[in-house]
Amino acid sequence: MAETTNVLITGANRGIGRALLTIYLSRPNHIVIAGLRNPSHETSQSLLSLPKASGTTLVLVKIDSSINTDAASAIKVLQEEHGIKHLDLVIANAGTVNYFGPTIDMPVEEWSKTFQINTIAPFLLFQATYPLLQSTLKLKHLMGKFVFISSSYGSITTASNPFPFDCAQYGASKAAMNYVARKLHGEVEDVVVFPAHPGWLSTEMGKQSAGIKGLEDKLGSVEESTKLLVEQIDGATREKTGGEFVVFDGSEQAW
Repeated sequence: MAETTNVLITGANRGIGRALLTIYLSRPNHIVIAGLRNPSHETSQSLLSLPKASGTTLVLVKIDSSINTDAASAIKVLQEEHGIKHLDLVIANAGTVNYFGPTIDMPVEEWSKTFQINTIAPFLLFQATYPLLQSTLKLKHLMGKFVFISSSYGSITTASNPFPFDCAQYGASKAAMNYVARKLHGEVEDVVVFPAHPGWLSTEMGKQSAGIKGLEDKLGSVEESTKLLVEQIDGATREKTGGEFVVFDGSEQAW
């Protein structure tokens, strides 16, 4: 029996997460795990009908980023109910942005809510999955990979540049997440860790932000960009990619 490649993706029921999930399901001998806020929701259940390559299976598991214990609970379920002994790749994709407007007018609740989903939850996901990522090195002699889905909006260097919309809480939460990713790279030597910018894409979140200034035509293709992003992930190594701010098309992004 061929050794499976095990991939966990959060926020996998729509947008970038769903596109990533579709790509990995098209690869043979994979166990693809969709981390979902509500696995019973119709958008989550619709994942079960996606095409799968030979030997590939899909597992749905509850990971609600607003609940600090969910990631650890999900890993326990994967181990005890699905026999998952290692993870080759984890993509922390779940994210949120709700407020668009001047920073000075932002409700304090938006800060706490956005940091919970975009910064704290991905870190807790890393904590929970780290032992299974380590197991990949032990079992397969290959480093597991953990990808934090970030954004160019999290660049501190370009924070003072004019943007078509304002959402400082989103940018700050991604900048903080980038710091965590780079810090983990420096501390963890047996896993490839890096943040990645997938582009400004035609997702629900992308359309919401672009619609503020009528810039929907500037949004990139989710399918094309995620395909390029997966190529970056496939070729990622600790020496070349670990701790770097990766861009889906291989271009450079300032921190």
